[in-house]
Amino acid sequence: EKSYASLGIVFVLLIATLSSVNILVFNIGRVIAITFVLLASTKYRIYGGVIMGALTSCGVMLCSPQLAINTVLLSTAGMLCGVVTMMGGFFVAIVFMIVNIVGLITIGINVDTTNMLSDALLASVIYLAIPEFSAEATVKGVKISWDKVAGAKEYKIYRKVKGGSWKTVTTVSSKNPAHTDTGA
Repeated sequence: EKSYASLGIVFVLLIATLSSVNILVFNIGRVIAITFVLLASTKYRIYGGVIMGALTSCGVMLCSPQLAINTVLLSTAGMLCGVVTMMGGFFVAIVFMIVNIVGLITIGINVDTTNMLSDALLASVIYLAIPEFSAEATVKGVKISWDKVAGAKEYKIYRKVKGGSWKTVTTVSSKNPAHTDTGA
């Protein structure tokens, strides 16, 4: 049985540690955590967004209660993103930003508000830059599919078995970003 509780604890401690690191106006812990909120809301829908939002708030709170004030609504933003995830990543990012802007205005503008918005915007851009990928076992083999990459003419598919080296399986056209690996 998998232990997600221990992963949650590691995530909270990692975010608590990274939330003490700022580069320019960006808080690295919050940027990484918000990216995970968006990814979790896409993968696990409402529950993923809510849980990752709550874990993020806990992690940032351990680092700095003042920084955490602006993260209290991340669970709500994650939940709403989980509701709209079937509409696509761009829509998820827009909903996330709108919820954060409204939430930050509702909570009240403070010294960290613009930094939180900067963190949310950067995390949304990172989230949108990550191509979606899926794999599923079928009767014929393992079917993999992914989002098209702008400018790509073809995709090379590689496989590696335990203890072996990477081998080219096939090359597919950019018009069809999918392949069923019958040798897997």
